[in-house]
Amino acid sequence: MINKKGFTLIEVVVVVLVIATLALLVVPSFKNSTLTNKMEKSKVGLVEVTTAVKLYNEVNSNDILTGSFDREMYEKLIDSSQGYAYLQSPGRWGEGDSDFYALKDTDGVMNCRYTINPDATKLSQVICQFDKVDESGTECYKFYIEKTNPAVIKKESNQEDCSGF
Repeated sequence: MINKKGFTLIEVVVVVLVIATLALLVVPSFKNSTLTNKMEKSKVGLVEVTTAVKLYNEVNSNDILTGSFDREMYEKLIDSSQGYAYLQSPGRWGEGDSDFYALKDTDGVMNCRYTINPDATKLSQVICQFDKVDESGTECYKFYIEKTNPAVIKKESNQEDCSGF
């Protein structure tokens, strides 16, 4: 009787194929979760900015904030000289390109543009440009809050239009 030690070539190949198949399933999911995480952060930022501006506008009716979330608006929202800073956790925000403010991410300031009252139907919106999952370029994502239903964040249907970037 021959004493057999080790694995046959067939057994090793089968194990390698099983591991490779599992890796092919897991890696795209991980990359997609990174994109989903950035989209969720941009939505959180949209709610934070909208709430801060709404509070500010209620107190300061002679200085209504509208337009791009830039340095001037940021400074007004974190100014605590009236006893209250409207934007909580200002350290989470940073100045990106072109004087726009956005939430910080592990890679730096996210490539997002927040706008208050961009048109007659929207209370606020955010447009973000993120790398595609397959790293073949970038994609544009738009989320907004309607004036008629401020409790819901909606996704813009036209994602190709990335005006402002």
